[in-house]
Amino acid sequence: IVIQSLTKYIGGHGTTIGGAIIESGKFQWAGNPRFEKTFNPPDPSYHGVNYCEHIGAAAYIARARVVPLRNTGAALSPH
Repeated sequence: IVIQSLTKYIGGHGTTIGGAIIESGKFQWAGNPRFEKTFNPPDPSYHGVNYCEHIGAAAYIARARVVPLRNTGAALSPH
């Protein structure tokens, strides 16, 4: 998993805040006891979706996108 700041690349002047998460999709999130509370149980706030079962290889990136979006509104402005 690579987390990269894009603040300088997007705006160049520090007026825009952004970032990127890159994940290969090869890690086995399903069945891993370390992640039983985050990826394996159904998420009641998203109609019981189980990220590993329903999304598969993109489970990490899907959860990294939807949970902060719901909790903090972490979305870039189009302007």
